[in-house]
Amino acid sequence: MIPHPKPLPPAGDALATLQAWWSHRREHQRQLQAHRRARNVALGPHWQLQFEDELTVRSRLLETLHGETPAPAGSDWTAHVPDGTEWTATLTQTVLPEQAGGQPPGLLHVLLDQAATRLYVEVDRQPRVWVQAVYLGGGDASAPRHALRFALTESFRAAVLAGRPAMLGCAHPHADWRRPIPAYAMQRLRRELALPGRSVASPSWPGRGFASAG
Repeated sequence: MIPHPKPLPPAGDALATLQAWWSHRREHQRQLQAHRRARNVALGPHWQLQFEDELTVRSRLLETLHGETPAPAGSDWTAHVPDGTEWTATLTQTVLPEQAGGQPPGLLHVLLDQAATRLYVEVDRQPRVWVQAVYLGGGDASAPRHALRFALTESFRAAVLAGRPAMLGCAHPHADWRRPIPAYAMQRLRRELALPGRSVASPSWPGRGFASAG
């Protein structure tokens, strides 16, 4: 099991929080990277989806405060922390212009923007759960990002908690695919779901109050 990095520093004024973050990140960068890799799903050669949890969201928050990561339009990263009834994720274009295989980078951006709104998850024969997507912009012209939210029904969560595999798919005509969510990611997503009478285990880092810095 990948050990969690030590708790992020508590909330305070923005400058103090940023200074603490840089110290924390230098100390725990490898663990944080490993934690993120365990939640990443490659979607072909050009895209990557990262399922979020409180640690990844709060890390992005501080990266946003430092100007490294774009923030959700009209919102903030705190709203992206899953609450046990949903999965949240960030969809990113990972290909660099020189790696686009002859395809204009702008065309890849347009396809990503359109496909991000046509993603879904499903389990067994239940109705698909369609994504709610928010465009985040990009750190630069070659790296657009979208914040994704899948609001899961109680029956969907029950099936996943019973061990049923979940599928991730896209219904865009030029990006039509459907594949299982990898077992390494499902292991983590499954234990983060809640049902009536079953609460999500408390994370090993401080609560959401930390995300109020800024």
